[in-house]
Amino acid sequence: MERAQVKGVVFNREKLQCKFKCKEVSFFGHSWTPQGMKPDNKKVSAILGMKPPEDAKSLQSFLGLVSYLTRYSGRLATLSSPLRDLTKKDVAYCWGPEHTRAFDEVKKEVSSLGVLRYFDPDAETTIRTDASLKGLGAVLLQGGQPVCYASKALTEAEQRYSNIEREALVVVWGLERFHYFVYGKKCTVHTDHKPLETIFRKKLSSCPSRLQRFVLRALKYDVTVTYVKGEQVPIADALSRVSPQAEPLKGQLPQLDIHQITNTLPASPVKLQQIRNETADDPVLNKLREVVYQGWPATRERCPQLLHDYWNFREELTIEDGLILKQERIVMPPNLREEVLTSPIHEGHLGQEKCLLQARSAVFWPGITKDIIKVVESCDACQKHQRKQQKQHLLQPEPP
Repeated sequence: MERAQVKGVVFNREKLQCKFKCKEVSFFGHSWTPQGMKPDNKKVSAILGMKPPEDAKSLQSFLGLVSYLTRYSGRLATLSSPLRDLTKKDVAYCWGPEHTRAFDEVKKEVSSLGVLRYFDPDAETTIRTDASLKGLGAVLLQGGQPVCYASKALTEAEQRYSNIEREALVVVWGLERFHYFVYGKKCTVHTDHKPLETIFRKKLSSCPSRLQRFVLRALKYDVTVTYVKGEQVPIADALSRVSPQAEPLKGQLPQLDIHQITNTLPASPVKLQQIRNETADDPVLNKLREVVYQGWPATRERCPQLLHDYWNFREELTIEDGLILKQERIVMPPNLREEVLTSPIHEGHLGQEKCLLQARSAVFWPGITKDIIKVVESCDACQKHQRKQQKQHLLQPEPP
């Protein structure tokens, strides 16, 4: 009022409907209170008073109102997922009991929405994240109070990610989802996946390709990734397990081309399929694939005995198109290891060092170094020519 008086501004209470010294102000569907921001009571009442939609157009109007309130609850988009299915193209509008249940659950959730704290640029900011087999969840916190919620269902491609890839994905997605809050200021991300602490601190070259891309996307943020126990991130954990309908992730990563990995191990599509089949048939690798996908236990003692050989480099293992990878190297099934040792790694008789170098760029299994050394030492041709430092000759790839 003092500024208006200085500038000569006159208010007309009747025309402008001015209100002064209000403890609560409603604006654009939100109510601003001393405690924080909450949904406008009129908008909430409008949703609670709606009857089940009779056509797709009415349903879209209802969902539009609901989507406006998703920042107050990560459950709204999930609860409304069956209703959204009715709005898809080429889907007949047929209202059933499951839609009635979803409609009632959405209205119940709307009636119990809480208050969000106002964002303070000077306050310490934390993002708590968690990923499940089906979705991602994140919540922005200041002083232990929520500022904003977010959740997302995984696409079909993302559901095939290994556990560590999903956990890395949710960290990057959470940062990008809350970009306007955290960009340009220090931020801490709390995760219940301990390996991520080192993944986001280690050298980029030591990470598998997809994790490298996640780390690169996070470099523009001043973020510290910290491990906390799962029970300390219940909000994000709940959001990830009831995530909304899948939407394409902005900047989604392209699928890794397996043939780029096998550039030093010529392999036709038939050979790659053979590796996939042998991997699926091998009990150890089949169990390994399951653990990589679902997540490793917290300690080596709780890890299955048959997987102890893989424990020390568990963070480097990923799954791509049915193959188990250690960074960029294919984990070979036992039935195919003898074939790898004799051809193409050994067929050039290049000696121990070059055989090891070639193998380390393409394939892996526990004890591969000892196996290669044993083969080279027992080969007369390798022993005869190893000091001549032969140049590696071009290998003829298998015909498709």
